[in-house]
Amino acid sequence: MTEQWKEAYPIETATEEKLSRRKLLQSCAVGCGLLAIGELTASWVSRSRVQAADKGTAVRLEKNVADIRMHEAVLFSYPDEHSPCIVVRIGEEGGAQDFVAYSQKCTHLGCPVVPEPEQNRLYCPCHKGSFELSTGKVLGGPPQHPLPRIGIRITADGYIEAGG
Repeated sequence: MTEQWKEAYPIETATEEKLSRRKLLQSCAVGCGLLAIGELTASWVSRSRVQAADKGTAVRLEKNVADIRMHEAVLFSYPDEHSPCIVVRIGEEGGAQDFVAYSQKCTHLGCPVVPEPEQNRLYCPCHKGSFELSTGKVLGGPPQHPLPRIGIRITADGYIEAGG
C-alpha cells in the first residue's frame, strides 16, 4: 500500500531531476532580461512617438488663452487620442512663452504626471518622480529622462495650437 500523500501529489523523480537549480536560475535571468528589454522598448516607443508627432499636424486646444488662469492645466491628446498631454500656464502675459506643454506620461514607467505649480513641478505619484514645470527636467525620483516637450503657438484668435 502506497502512502496517501504520494497518491495526492504524484511526483516523478525523473522529470524533477531535469530542472536543476542552475537551470532555474538561468531561466529566471532570461525572464528578467526579457522584461527589461520590454520596458526599454516601451519607453523608447513612447518617447519616439512624441518626437515624431512634432512633425505632424497641430492640435487646437478648446480653451481660449484668456480663459486659462495662471497655473491652470489643460489636458489634450497629441498626436493621437492614446497620447495624453498637458499644457500649463506659467506666465501672466498670455504669449506662447507663458505656456508649457508636455507629454503627460512619466518617462519612468508611463504613469500620468500631475501639475503642482506651488512647488514649480509636475509630479508622478506612482513612484514619486518630479519634473521642473518650466523645462520638464528631472528634479527627483526614478525618472532618468526629461518629459518630452511639445511645441506650442498662439493663434490670431487667441487659441493654443500644440505640435505641428
